[in-house]
Amino acid sequence: MRPTVADPRERQHLSLAALVAELADSLPAAGPAVRISIDERRVPKANLAHELRGLLSEAFRNAVQHAEATEIRVEGWVDYERGELTIADNGKGYDPASARDHRFGLQGMSERAATIGAELQMLGVPGSGTRVFLRWGQ
Repeated sequence: MRPTVADPRERQHLSLAALVAELADSLPAAGPAVRISIDERRVPKANLAHELRGLLSEAFRNAVQHAEATEIRVEGWVDYERGELTIADNGKGYDPASARDHRFGLQGMSERAATIGAELQMLGVPGSGTRVFLRWGQ
């Protein structure tokens, strides 16, 4: 019953789809096209939304600044405390074996995922883009 009688303050935050759309709107005009397909049964819990926003922001930043992607796809579903997201781009990709430990963006993504108890997988294939998979609340 508790999730359905949510704290009124939690209603003030944006839906996950709206967060992604906001990030897409903040990209440079010549930036990548963003395709969004999110089944949002209920908006994410406020503390989850905060960390998810940080994860999404970093994935977008990497796609634009490092991968030089022309397209970013965000797909998945969310239901208050649970969900799955895939953020994929068609950029340059990266070699996970050569990713240095001191890359703060990737480290930050891992830390944010751990904060919400999420599984995070990042797959980069040189020349074939990057795919970030996130699952939480399972």
